[in-house]
Amino acid sequence: MTFPNPDSLYTLLMHTGNMATESGRLFTSTVSALTQEKALPLDRYEKLMTGTFSHISHDSVTDLIFAESNAAHRERCIGKIDRKDFEARFENGLDVYGDNAQRLAMVFMFTSFPETYFHPKIALVLSGSGKLMNKTSAQTRVGDTAKIMLQAVVGSPLATISLVSASHILRQLKGNENYNEDTVEFTLLTFSYFGAKRSGVREADWFFYWKVFGSLMGLGRVRLHDTFEQAGARMKELHKACPRTPSPQSQALLDVFIQSFKLKKEETVRELNAMGLVSKRLWEYLVFKKLWPDGLLRTSDIPTD
Repeated sequence: MTFPNPDSLYTLLMHTGNMATESGRLFTSTVSALTQEKALPLDRYEKLMTGTFSHISHDSVTDLIFAESNAAHRERCIGKIDRKDFEARFENGLDVYGDNAQRLAMVFMFTSFPETYFHPKIALVLSGSGKLMNKTSAQTRVGDTAKIMLQAVVGSPLATISLVSASHILRQLKGNENYNEDTVEFTLLTFSYFGAKRSGVREADWFFYWKVFGSLMGLGRVRLHDTFEQAGARMKELHKACPRTPSPQSQALLDVFIQSFKLKKEETVRELNAMGLVSKRLWEYLVFKKLWPDGLLRTSDIPTD
C-alpha cells in the first residue's frame, strides 16, 4: 500500500498552502545536499528541516487542516468533526498527558523505546543510523527523542508533529522500504497503547490525540485507533512480526540500551519491575541474557502483552 497514505493528514498538509511550499523547499534542499554529500547526516537534515519549517505553528497547521477546500480530504483522514470539537478533543488528550506526565515519561523511556527494538524492520532502520549503537550516542539519541515527544504535547504540538512527519522526505529519498505503515503504526502504538496500559489511561481523547499524530505521520484511517481495545488488538497483530528470538540488529540495540540505562544492575531491574515497566518481551530478553533476578515474578497490570 502507498505510504504515506493519500488519505492522511500528512498528505493533506504537504500538498496545501504554505506547507506545500515549505516541503517543496525542503525536498529541493535535501536533494541538493544529497547530490553534494552522497549521504546526508541526520543532524544536518534536521537543521534543514527546522530552518525550512520555521514559520509553521500549531494554529497555522490547524488552519490548513480546517480550510474549507480540505473538508472532504480531512473527513477521509479522521472522520467528520468540526474545528471546535477537534481542538477540544486534542487539548483534552494533551491534558491526559499532563495529568500523567511523570508516569508516562517513565513508560516511554523504559517500555516504549526498547519495545520498538524487537521489530526486525525497525531494528534495521535504527541500527543503520549508528546513533543507538554505542552507550554515549544512544543516551543522547533517546534523550533527544524524549524531548521531541515532550514538544509534541506542549507549546506547538501540531507543528512539532508536522516537523517529525516531514522526515518522510529523507527516508523516501533513501528508498527505505522498512519505513512503512506497519513500522510507523507499531512505533506509535508503543507510545499510545503501552502508555495507556502501563499508566491506567483509558480516556478516548488520549487515543484521539494519537489518531491525529498517526494521520500526520502518514497513516491511513484503518491504521488509527479510537479505543484502548482497538489499539491492543492491533498491537497483538503487529507483534506477530517480532520473532521470539530477536534479530541480530534487535539484540545489538537492546544490549546497548541495557548498558546505557543500567539494566545490568539487579537493583535497577527490580525497581523497574516494581513499577510495572518491564514488557513481556524485554523480560524474556533479560532472562535470556541472565540479567533477571532469580525468583522474581514480572509485575504486569495485564497478564499478556
